[in-house]
Amino acid sequence: MTIPLNAEDILGVNRTRSRQQIGFHDSVGEPITGLKLLVPSSGKRIFYYVFKHNGKGIRIRIEEFSPDHFSDRQRTTLLERVASYRHDISNGVIPEPNYRKSQNEARDAAKETRQKKHRPTLKTLVNRYIEAISDETGGRYRKSWRETERLIYKDVLPTLGKRIAEEITFQEFRKELSKIRLRGLVVANRVHAALTTCLKWGVEEGYLPFNPLHGTSRVGGEEKPRERDLSESNVISFWHGLSGMAPEYGIALKLLLLTGVRRSEVALAEWKEIDLRKKIWDIPGARTKSGKPHVVPLSPLVIDLIKDLQKITGTTPFWLPGKRYMGRTAFEYSNQPIRPESLTKALKKAQNNGLIEAELFTVHDLRRTLRTRIMLLGVDRDTAERLLAHQVGNRVERTYDRYGYMNEKREALTRWAEYVEKLVSNSTKVVRFIR
Repeated sequence: MTIPLNAEDILGVNRTRSRQQIGFHDSVGEPITGLKLLVPSSGKRIFYYVFKHNGKGIRIRIEEFSPDHFSDRQRTTLLERVASYRHDISNGVIPEPNYRKSQNEARDAAKETRQKKHRPTLKTLVNRYIEAISDETGGRYRKSWRETERLIYKDVLPTLGKRIAEEITFQEFRKELSKIRLRGLVVANRVHAALTTCLKWGVEEGYLPFNPLHGTSRVGGEEKPRERDLSESNVISFWHGLSGMAPEYGIALKLLLLTGVRRSEVALAEWKEIDLRKKIWDIPGARTKSGKPHVVPLSPLVIDLIKDLQKITGTTPFWLPGKRYMGRTAFEYSNQPIRPESLTKALKKAQNNGLIEAELFTVHDLRRTLRTRIMLLGVDRDTAERLLAHQVGNRVERTYDRYGYMNEKREALTRWAEYVEKLVSNSTKVVRFIR
């Protein structure tokens, strides 16, 4: 079968059967030797020059047909290339078949694509890691997966997220961490730790051949332990200053001071953990640093604060649910808790706005204040350590110690709450409100 060499007839050719080639003839009906057209399943129309050498058929790809650019000049150029092939063959110069080269290139590209599926980008690796540690089997990292996700997503993925993870070098990781170091040594160390753990998991799961950050020093250097605890005047300023912020945040920060729990343990707390009849708060091991449950006895002041908080957020599963705004001021509570760092931002905002007249301190300093000052009230060291869920005693004792020393802990926290309540009730402070 032959057709004229023009755009209209070429476009009229449907998909050819396997190996079927459409020939061409000139204006007087004479065949154009060697020039063939193939239309594969893709619908493209491709010109080939076909000839035989040593009894074997050889096909050379010339170019793809484009109706928008197929003019008389291009038709002439196509015929000149056919004539050139014919001349070379008659002189013993055999062109190398290039269709095999294109097939090999396509095969190599497909192979590379398959390999990339098993060689994930850094973003894909991080997503798989977060998914693994956020479920019920996430182990000791399950309680901190949100913070891990935030650190890596904010500071690493914008520049390295689309790269194949195993191709990123130590120097490239170090460069990004050094940029973070300019913002703060502590946050640089936190990102370094989160990223190192993620890459370690990638090695264990077979996604990476090795961890380029294994054994490397923290880019922020060694951190000096903080020694700040609040004085009596600081506690008074802190307590009264919280009255000027959103009530649920103010109550949450007061609970941190009165119970000594960690920031995330309040931020992610659920109402089902509270038993007001028994006057206890049972924090599950999934959210504690040690991975073990921590039972907090509730003093009368803490119970009053919790009841106040229940009036605000008690219709949701969490003490501190997030908010979905529907305008400038209208909002509704979501079914997800706030991020722990939201408490840090709330405290910092109150300090920056002058609500708390004291040298700047952190949320963790509230926990340290309880630990330091409760011993001044006559509480022994072991009880003070147990209040903070620190491990005391041998392994066997700790195994059966979930509800142990409950009376001692309750007495200590009640004594502390009474001290704080007396301290703040004997002082007055005019409070400004912030939004």
